[in-house]
Amino acid sequence: VASWLSDLWTLFFIPLLLTYRTGGRLRTAADRVLVGAVVVEIVVLAPLWLVFADAPATFLLLAPDPEIAQVVDTVQRGLYLAVSVGTAVVVGVRWRASSTPGRRAMLPSVAGALCLLLWSMLLTVDLVWGGTRHPLLLWITVCSIALVPVAFLTGLLRSRLARGGLADLFGGLATMHP
Repeated sequence: VASWLSDLWTLFFIPLLLTYRTGGRLRTAADRVLVGAVVVEIVVLAPLWLVFADAPATFLLLAPDPEIAQVVDTVQRGLYLAVSVGTAVVVGVRWRASSTPGRRAMLPSVAGALCLLLWSMLLTVDLVWGGTRHPLLLWITVCSIALVPVAFLTGLLRSRLARGGLADLFGGLATMHP
């Protein structure tokens, strides 16, 4: 199960970045395609890889074939590379089209998109050089992904505090002198 669902975090991370300002709704076709690609990877490609990969011996292993397992793994990494870059592009386009307050509100999504671009660099290293990852790049990527929830909570706190002050102002307007 751990080998199968090792990338399950992306099923929550990608929609979070895409729906941060839309109340959790996937509104565009690009959003649905990106999330659908992650679902295909987790539901179809990951179990298919386990059918042929004998490196982690799992209960899904039916016919150990390293060549087929390598092809499926390459397709998985290529799909994740496309999803990561596509999500970063969608967030970047939305940030560019937003107003100044909208851009401020999108900062957690932008931080997540930067993490996805670091993740894309790791995937590119895997695809081009065969998985010899630089430890510094790996640590920076892992730490940045771990810090994204902090950025989201900071953004939510900032917007909550801003709304609270405005509500108090409107509540006191009736009793204020001109």
